[in-house]
Amino acid sequence: MIEEDWKRSGTGEQNRFFCVCEGSNEKEGAAAKKVDAWEERLDGEVGNLKIEFEERISAIESKFSNLEEMMKMMLEFQVKTASSEARTPLTIDWSSGGNPNIGTRREDRELEILEEEDEMPPLDPLPRRE
Repeated sequence: MIEEDWKRSGTGEQNRFFCVCEGSNEKEGAAAKKVDAWEERLDGEVGNLKIEFEERISAIESKFSNLEEMMKMMLEFQVKTASSEARTPLTIDWSSGGNPNIGTRREDRELEILEEEDEMPPLDPLPRRE
């Protein structure tokens, strides 16, 4: 196309230069339009990807938030269970109506201590100091 324009324009060096520049400007203009179109398309695609990533991150954050709440509830339940188990001795049978008062717990502990003492070997008497 450039050569055809040059032949029609004339035979001088100046005309040839003018035609080549004019032809290259047309091609550059078309290429610039294509680049602009691709740039707009890429901007749209990047915008869509940003929106999609934001939605996914938001969904993941909400899942972690729910998981965090459940873990807090489980930890609170575990602490309550552990503290109630620490307050109630294992020797009391709640189903049979056992009394969880302090005196009963002390007696149970004393019984356990006495039973353990029976299992100990006899000790030699200590020498007296005079």
